[in-house]
Amino acid sequence: LQAAGRWGDPVAMGEAAALYRQHLQQDGRPAGWYIDKEPMNFGYLGLIHALLPQAKVIWCRRGDRDTALSIWMQHFSPGSLDYAYDLGQIRHIMDSASRMLMHWKRHLPASMLLEVFYEDMVQAPQVALQQVYRFLGLPGPVHLSSEVAGAVGTSSAWQVRQPIHRGSVDKSRHYLPWIPELSQF
Repeated sequence: LQAAGRWGDPVAMGEAAALYRQHLQQDGRPAGWYIDKEPMNFGYLGLIHALLPQAKVIWCRRGDRDTALSIWMQHFSPGSLDYAYDLGQIRHIMDSASRMLMHWKRHLPASMLLEVFYEDMVQAPQVALQQVYRFLGLPGPVHLSSEVAGAVGTSSAWQVRQPIHRGSVDKSRHYLPWIPELSQF
């Protein structure tokens, strides 16, 4: 849109939104909800809001050190998230993401962006999920289940099939003696 000089052109924006919706459909069946947990989506929140003003974004925040360790320990496809193998680059990306998300919190409608803390989610999942349900306009009560239907095509495929637990809160403290670079987080 920007390269073609059509950013802000209502016709072009509508066409781009329609094309995106087409790409979301799998097997030709529309769904009521689409979840995209691409880690770098924060860079596109302005575009997302412009194309899909009804979109809802849940920003799940976690302690920096645990986040860095989780990223650093994950294997990603070559060329996709190359910063993930260098703790200094992870720090840079995390700082940039935090600044950008703070910007969007100030400039996007409150109805679009919800901040949820991972530690709150595992401490009191019912409370945190009620907050998410209210934000999404879904009825309660919340029923917790570790059963996940269908395929999961992300690097956290095994995690989504586990019940919510506290085992990953402050997990990084166990690694500090062997990975002193974590102390920068």
